[in-house]
Amino acid sequence: MNQQGSRIRQRHLIIGNSAAALNAVKAIRENNSTDHITLVSAESHYAYSPVLLPYYVSKKIKRSALFLADESFYQQNGVELILGNPATRVDPQNRQVTLASNDILEYDNLLIATGSSPKALGIPGEDLAGVFTLKTVDDADNLVKAAAGMEDIVIIGGGLIGLQAANALYTAGRNIRIVIGSRQPLSRNVDPSCAENVCQGIRECGMSILFETHAVSIKKVKNKLSVELSSNNTLEADAVIIGKGVSPNVQLVAESEIEVNQGIIVDQTMRTNVPNVFAAGDVAEGLNLITGERPV
Repeated sequence: MNQQGSRIRQRHLIIGNSAAALNAVKAIRENNSTDHITLVSAESHYAYSPVLLPYYVSKKIKRSALFLADESFYQQNGVELILGNPATRVDPQNRQVTLASNDILEYDNLLIATGSSPKALGIPGEDLAGVFTLKTVDDADNLVKAAAGMEDIVIIGGGLIGLQAANALYTAGRNIRIVIGSRQPLSRNVDPSCAENVCQGIRECGMSILFETHAVSIKKVKNKLSVELSSNNTLEADAVIIGKGVSPNVQLVAESEIEVNQGIIVDQTMRTNVPNVFAAGDVAEGLNLITGERPV
């Protein structure tokens, strides 16, 4: 409070532009119309739903249907929006965040909602042209542009991301092979009986599945990609889609005192161990009240 008893204007800094970030903006504005809100995003797009990306790739929805907000949302809620300029470092001691541009932003309250990124395979060739992921709008745009030339496709990973990519790219006549490291698809989500039903549906579409197999390298051979497997077999492809899960984007707090396990550890009110610093969304790791575990 100042000498007249009026409330001091707070500076809320949100890193990320996800559903969690948008809901934070709404919640702040429901309680206060004058506090300053700054939202920083590594991407150059307005907020969108990653869950809808496969439907855009398969042309079931238009690109415009991906987005959760447009320019008017940020304007109406008085948000200072910084796009395409990732946060690189959090300094809780001084309540500052450094951006890739070397600009420094100060805050009173900080929400980290940086989401997650596709897990790298850690194998030679995964950065070659023709190797894709499906996590961002840019990923989806790249797949849409390249899809017309795809006949032989190898998908590495049998989790939700891998199967969603297979479903998005499936058309009659395409040769799609799914490489799975475990004994079943969706090994972290469903039991073997349910997984067998999934496999039956995949095979009925004409796709094939290779179980308990890993990609060990990807090479460019003439105009094709060659995927070498741990079984010593090789698959030729026009495109390779990597869908081996995601990792929380915690790099910006690595040198800080903010507690991290797999994700940023939070309590039941999404607070971290540092005062005035919160985390939400895919980057947060909190207590599951049913299991007692702390999943991301």
